[in-house]
Amino acid sequence: METLYICGEADISRDESTILIKTHGAKKRVPIEAIRHIVVMSDGTLTTKFLALTGRAGVRVSVFDYYGWFTGAFEPVANTGSGEVKIRQARLILDPTRRMAVAREIIRGTLFNIMEGLRYYAYRGAEDLKPAIEEIRGYEARLARATDPETLMGFEGIARRVYYEAWGKVDARLAFAPRVKRPPNNRINCLLSFINGLTYAAIRHEISKTHLVWRCQSCTRHHRHGRRWRWILRSRSSRSSSIVRSSRLCARTSSRMGGSTKRKACAC
Repeated sequence: METLYICGEADISRDESTILIKTHGAKKRVPIEAIRHIVVMSDGTLTTKFLALTGRAGVRVSVFDYYGWFTGAFEPVANTGSGEVKIRQARLILDPTRRMAVAREIIRGTLFNIMEGLRYYAYRGAEDLKPAIEEIRGYEARLARATDPETLMGFEGIARRVYYEAWGKVDARLAFAPRVKRPPNNRINCLLSFINGLTYAAIRHEISKTHLVWRCQSCTRHHRHGRRWRWILRSRSSRSSSIVRSSRLCARTSSRMGGSTKRKACAC
C-alpha cells in the first residue's frame, strides 16, 4: 500500500513508530514504512508528533477540506530536489517556444484520453458518438496553431464540453451536462469533483518523486502580481491512464533536465 486514504472524521497521531488512527471509537495502526503518501479527505486532527514521524520517513500528507477541495500538503524536508533541475525548469518556463511545446503535449495527451473513452463505446455500437469524436479530433489538430496558453486552454475546455455532452449518448442516466463545480448540482458532478481531487493529489505525489517543481507550470500564464491560471494538468474525467501518462511525462522531463528518478508504482 503506497497511498493511505482517510475518508472519515479521524484523530491521527503517532504511536511509537506507527500511525494511530482513531475513528468512530475504533483504532487502527499503520506502519509508517508501508506508505509513501497520506490523503486526508475529511475533518480531523493531526498531532505534531505525527507530522514529525511522516517528515522523517519521507511521507507526504495531502489535506482536503469539507467540500473536497485540495487545501495544502505537508512536504518532507528531504524532498528539496535538485537545484540544477529547478534552474533548467525555470529556463524552460521562461522560453515561450519550449514552454508551448510542453503544454501542447499535455493537452494533446488529455484529448487523446477523452477520445479513447468515447471510441471504446463507439466501437461497441454507440454510433451517435462519432460526431463528438470527430469534433474533438478537430480541436486536437488545431493545437499546433495555438500561440499562447490561453488558446490551448480554450481548445481543451471546448473539447471537454463536447465530451461531457456525449455522455448521455452512452447511457441516458449519464446525461448531466453542463459541468458545474462550485458547488456540484448533481451526483455525477459531485463524483467528478471528488475524482478530480484524488487525481490532483496523485499527480502532485508523482511529481514529488522527481526533481521537478510542481509550481512551475507550462500550461498557465504567470502574472507579475502573482495571479495565475489554474493548473490544467488536473485530469478531469480521464481514466487512471492519464495519471500514468502524466507521471511518465514528469519522469522523462526530469531525465532530460539532468535529474535522476526511480520508477515507482503509481499512487492511483
